[in-house]
Amino acid sequence: MAETTAIPSNRVAELRRRRGWSQRELARRVGVSRAGLGAVEAGAVVPSVATALRLAQVLGCTVEELFGPPARPLVGPGAEPGGRVWAAGDRLLRVEPTAVGEVPHDAVMAERGLDRRADPAPTLVLAGCDPAVGLLVAALASRGVRLIPLQRGTRAALEALAAGVADVAGVHLADPEANELAVRETLGAGYRLGHLARWREGVALAGAAPRTASGLVRSRTSWVAREPGSGARACLDRLFREAGREPHFRRVARDHRSVAQLVRDGWGAAGVCVELVAAEAGLAFLPTATEPYELCFRAELEEDPRIVALLATLRDRSFRRLLADLPGYDVASMGEVRAVA
Repeated sequence: MAETTAIPSNRVAELRRRRGWSQRELARRVGVSRAGLGAVEAGAVVPSVATALRLAQVLGCTVEELFGPPARPLVGPGAEPGGRVWAAGDRLLRVEPTAVGEVPHDAVMAERGLDRRADPAPTLVLAGCDPAVGLLVAALASRGVRLIPLQRGTRAALEALAAGVADVAGVHLADPEANELAVRETLGAGYRLGHLARWREGVALAGAAPRTASGLVRSRTSWVAREPGSGARACLDRLFREAGREPHFRRVARDHRSVAQLVRDGWGAAGVCVELVAAEAGLAFLPTATEPYELCFRAELEEDPRIVALLATLRDRSFRRLLADLPGYDVASMGEVRAVA
């Protein structure tokens, strides 16, 4: 279960520092002692109504903005003082590597609150493994929505959605029914699946591709695998099961591109990934499945402006053409939404 830590909501020190004032200067303007102001900033004392009103007036904000309502919770792994966090809706998330590299943080954890760095645009957090998610990041930015793409396989993405870490989870298993089953088993009913694409998944190889995967699985080939619970791992396990073999892997990678890179660099002879990353890495590719990649979100968010922007992007002709240019992406059903009962 995700750890949730309450963050003090007192923003006096933060707003004072934005103006470049010392504690002594702000205390003089408000008409209180420096020690008294320090106690307020530290959360050690609650100011009187008169002092709170004067602080808000001097700092150019409302009392509610200064002292409440309670600040957003920290969802997911805890962050130590000095740790960077993102503000996403009604919660804070510790910064982690994303599918598009570094996403600017919004604040730094302090001993008794937050040191803010930015007031972010409306933010949507997507946990998934689409290697082309950078195109979606750019498209949503043009609609005024910041997308933070966390790297997660299917099961981990659904768990992130269940824990409140993500707003949307990317799901890809063998077919639409398998996607729905995974959602029901992990989350229950009351969710929607928005179709992004059907993509070709298969075996990436450094050498020439054989005609079928069965001989490759029965040979002494060294494999790079994905983590259990990911769609690519389910595909690889299925290949071994059909060949009557027990799976054995030398390396486990955290995303599709890592699989292709490890094969390209000689850490394994073969690995399952989507066609796009095999083509990017200059590898041979043997397709073994065509799978639907769908975006899962709570039904109650369907009218949320961020989800509205997401679905509008999936139905946009320009974005559809952009993804259709990618190797292995079929966008014929992009933007269709169905309920998970």
